[in-house]
Amino acid sequence: GTVLVAALLVIVALVVVVTAISMTSMVEKTTTVNHKISNRALYAADSGVEAMKQTMSAYARGKLDSLNAAWPGNGAIISNPSDFFPTGGLTSSNGSDPVYTGNVTFDFRDSVLAGQSQVYDYNYTITSSGSYNASSRSIVSEGRLRVSATRGSFADYLIFTDDHVTPSGHDIWFHTSGYFDGRVHSNGKLRLAGFPTFEDLVTSGIQEAWYNNNNSPVSLDANFNSTIDVPNFYGGFDRAVPTINLPTNSFSQERASLGGNAADTNPMTDTERRSLLGIGGTGPLTNGVYVPNSGGYLSGGIYVAGGAERMRLLVDGTDRQVIQIRDRSGNDTEVTIDYVNGTTTVDPPSASATTYTGTPSGSLYSNGQIDDLRGPDRSGSTVVPALAPEHKMTISSNSDIIIERDLASKDFDGGESILGLFSSGGNVRIGSGAPDDLQIDAFVMASDNNKVFTVDNYDTGSYRGQVHLRGGMITNVYGAFGTFDGNGVTTGYGRDFRYDRRGLIPPYFPLTQRFVTDEPVPVVLAWREQ
Repeated sequence: GTVLVAALLVIVALVVVVTAISMTSMVEKTTTVNHKISNRALYAADSGVEAMKQTMSAYARGKLDSLNAAWPGNGAIISNPSDFFPTGGLTSSNGSDPVYTGNVTFDFRDSVLAGQSQVYDYNYTITSSGSYNASSRSIVSEGRLRVSATRGSFADYLIFTDDHVTPSGHDIWFHTSGYFDGRVHSNGKLRLAGFPTFEDLVTSGIQEAWYNNNNSPVSLDANFNSTIDVPNFYGGFDRAVPTINLPTNSFSQERASLGGNAADTNPMTDTERRSLLGIGGTGPLTNGVYVPNSGGYLSGGIYVAGGAERMRLLVDGTDRQVIQIRDRSGNDTEVTIDYVNGTTTVDPPSASATTYTGTPSGSLYSNGQIDDLRGPDRSGSTVVPALAPEHKMTISSNSDIIIERDLASKDFDGGESILGLFSSGGNVRIGSGAPDDLQIDAFVMASDNNKVFTVDNYDTGSYRGQVHLRGGMITNVYGAFGTFDGNGVTTGYGRDFRYDRRGLIPPYFPLTQRFVTDEPVPVVLAWREQ
């Protein structure tokens, strides 16, 4: 009997223990399930926050694109920033898997309108509720949304023309032999023959394009002409795009070279030039090279009064950039830029060399023609670099710029050198003394009416090889490089133009008058659960 009672007690104890364990397991399982359901509701609410961030970015981008397209070219693109978003914010965004409901309201913060960009900042508040089964949770996310537009650069283009004709008005055709690895644009009407290849976007200011049609041209609002003329537009062909006007002067670049306000595009006076250089007196500056400085520090770029008989760029044995300039009076000045140590040494014609703290601003301006722009002579058949790995500069002139030697970068792919050549009142010319198979690493622009990037005496002599351009060409019309027959180029040069895709822009290189909408990106400043 005692054993039986003990056994029953043991069984009762086991039942109690098993029951307790079972109840604990059930409670834990229920807690885990509830926690999982609650978390999924929280994740659903957070999905609403992310969805609203995408919604407001897409809305801002589309609205700014629309306003930018109608913008007259002056003033603010967003004329009433407080009314940019709908009253009460954007409508709710609803999701079904996961289930959420979100909305966002905005408060205009401030704006900055500058020559190169327009920025509009908004504070935003997103409220989002998510649910899963019977659980519901809510989140509030606060932050800043920047809506902005930046002026495009003419360095965005491999080929840009205001009118795609020769200076004499003759037709220019893109034909089957043409391969263009970069953006191509003309404000005028393009002419296409056969099967030219365009790796990037092609745009035109005219609704239609000419197609050669086996020498019986037809004008079509289309990307091809039957099976006769079928260009490879791998980046697309957009027509009737807004006109992009070329700059009419280089006052901005001149001011930058003197250490003035590059945003001021008004003509410069002799008094202003002298004031920026700290030189007394009146009237035009004496011919020569000026490197603006103050208190031992550089305060601008390099200014050449009267033009230059010769300008030579080279790299010394320690990768310093050297610029040797012979002015219109025949005097030589040498400027050595040490980017590693942040110093610049100026060796003038008739005084001791002086070393300044700082490096030039990136603008070299010649108030007159540059007769001979060159890098070093070749070593046998080897091109010797003219640009140091860190050298960034735009060489501008109000007259012709004549290239007589290679202008190649040292370590083009691994370095950060970038060169711009900009003539606001003349042509950029490849001179008769330039070598065969010329190499130019630069963005080249000739913006004045009927001005071009061209080759001197292109229609005489023999074939001189290719001009290997790594950069881009921006001109008013299309300049001649050589002459052709059925066998190819017979005189002058052929063109081997390849866009510089490193994403570098020469300092003070002209910008377009149009703004390009930047991607609006929300920045989260606070996140909490309600």
